Amino acid sequence: MLENPTNPTPTNPPLANDPAARTETGEIIDRSATPPTNEPAAEPKSETSAPESYTDFSVPEGHTLDAAAIESATPLFRELGLTQDQAQKLVDFYSTQVGKINAENEGYMETLRTQWREELKADKDIGGKLDQVKVEIGRAIDRLPPTVREPFKEAMNLTGAGDHPAVIKAIHVFASLIGEGTHVTGNAPSEHGQSKTGVSNRPSAAQSMYPNLPSR
Repeated sequence: MLENPTNPTPTNPPLANDPAARTETGEIIDRSATPPTNEPAAEPKSETSAPESYTDFSVPEGHTLDAAAIESATPLFRELGLTQDQAQKLVDFYSTQVGKINAENEGYMETLRTQWREELKADKDIGGKLDQVKVEIGRAIDRLPPTVREPFKEAMNLTGAGDHPAVIKAIHVFASLIGEGTHVTGNAPSEHGQSKTGVSNRPSAAQSMYPNLPSR
């Protein structure tokens, strides 16, 4: 079927002498730069896109940003085409969630240490003499070299092990073994260095001078 020359299309533009091919002032219309009427115009390119490099992200006061995590996430931010502001929103969300998790962990640990201290007070072996136990343990720990003593104390405080009844009781046993003296028992005199009553083992003058002299 032949196209209607009176109905110009992109594939059948009007002739140059056709009034539809010219403007009101007579200039020929350049249809090469005009999008086809039956196709939507291209959407303008967004001016917001991922930057070549992101600036430092901010975190709430009291929070510390995990540099390794951000370094791993930056390529993903760029792949998703996130702007600096959009990436910052994700960083804020991450910081908030990590803060909640840390707070929950700290609360759990403090509750657990409180429970250990209560169990220690109720312990049937050392619960009634905790002050004395602490003194004995302190004396034993003070005998450690400083290079061992200080890291040991830091580890006990960091992990909370210093409140655990089993740990306290074990250290107290070691402290008792180190601190308590033991009774020294004497043995009988050596038979090689003692003489029986009334019997002299001392050699005579002649035997001293002539040890090979046969005795009578």
